[in-house]
Amino acid sequence: MRLFKKLYQPGFSVMEILVAISILGITATAAYQTFFLIERTQYQALKATQNIDKPIAAFNQFFAQYNQSVENSNAIEVLDITPNIDPFINSNRFRLDRIRVLFDPIETSLGVNSSLEELILPFTNLSVADSEAIYYRVLAIPTETCKFTGGTNYEYTFDCYDDNDYTLLKEDFNSLMNVDNVLFFDIGMLDGSICRVTGYNSTSEILTLDSASNCPASSADTDPTESPTVYFSPPRLVFYSSDFSLRFVQSVMDSFANPVNRFDDDIATREPSSF
Repeated sequence: MRLFKKLYQPGFSVMEILVAISILGITATAAYQTFFLIERTQYQALKATQNIDKPIAAFNQFFAQYNQSVENSNAIEVLDITPNIDPFINSNRFRLDRIRVLFDPIETSLGVNSSLEELILPFTNLSVADSEAIYYRVLAIPTETCKFTGGTNYEYTFDCYDDNDYTLLKEDFNSLMNVDNVLFFDIGMLDGSICRVTGYNSTSEILTLDSASNCPASSADTDPTESPTVYFSPPRLVFYSSDFSLRFVQSVMDSFANPVNRFDDDIATREPSSF
């Protein structure tokens, strides 16, 4: 009789306990999976941010070196660290190919490897894989501005005051966009605005512009005193990551240490010549 009463005393049966344990296990598993998913998403977001930060950090170091002195500016453009090298001009610039940027925390000054087309930045400890390599390309710098000469719907032909500059610049645009496969670069308009170039057709010699940026809606207005205007200057160089998923491209319009005088020495008459 005592045994019968004991079996029917209030409490949980073995089966109820096993069911409860199973429910707790399922709940814990689901909670862990949710936690893992959140952690993985946060890690991927953080990793993506770090990947974007790499080219930004690389560019900041590059830009600091580029603007440090006339010697550094020339060395980076011509890829030559010889003391007192000739000033930057189109005829002596290093323009055969893009130049890869390497990073060395031990080096105390700029280093170049002309045979491999590499620039070594000092005091920089960045780990950059081949798939996300950093490059820059030096462009031809016209002695005066260029201008859009025809076309519609933000697809324009262009010309430069000097035919030699125009020929060099066409080669550079083609190399940058169709060989290096850079997604875009910026040009400086005469009114001070920045216009984004998103394509170049080397056969038709037509530039495709971003209608959402400060590009002229027509190629007809050739008055340099009007805004918007068709006159523009190309960037001096373009710095970019080969990992195009990051979309990191930085156009450098000029060197603070060694700016190019594109017009007349008299600032009052610094405007494009008619051509």
